[in-house]
Amino acid sequence: MGVIQRALSKPTSDHTPVLLDGGGVSWGPSPFRFELSWLEEPNLIDLIESWWKEMQFDSNPGYIMWRKLKELKDKLKEWRSKHLGRLDNKGVDLLKEIEAIDVKEGGDGSHRVETEVKSPRN
Repeated sequence: MGVIQRALSKPTSDHTPVLLDGGGVSWGPSPFRFELSWLEEPNLIDLIESWWKEMQFDSNPGYIMWRKLKELKDKLKEWRSKHLGRLDNKGVDLLKEIEAIDVKEGGDGSHRVETEVKSPRN
């Protein structure tokens, strides 16, 4: 198995971050993250409150809380994709713009260089 070493763009620093990619290692699903910027969306708080009140489960309080949070997460994911689109694509587009500015300012484009490192176990 080879490892790919790649220098990334440097949007906020004069240092170049390095990414080491070991291949198809799966660490499981990424955790759900609530973005504070979502709170700037009109009526989101009212929507969350209505979703919370709609959810009815019969069990002990711990289970009810777990199920409500799980359902709320699913509803927020659906809301995010419908109302905000694919933010990861927007992030990629912004990074491309930053890279272009970096090159204009004298960057040598070295952040696009990839090197494959052979594993010593071969």
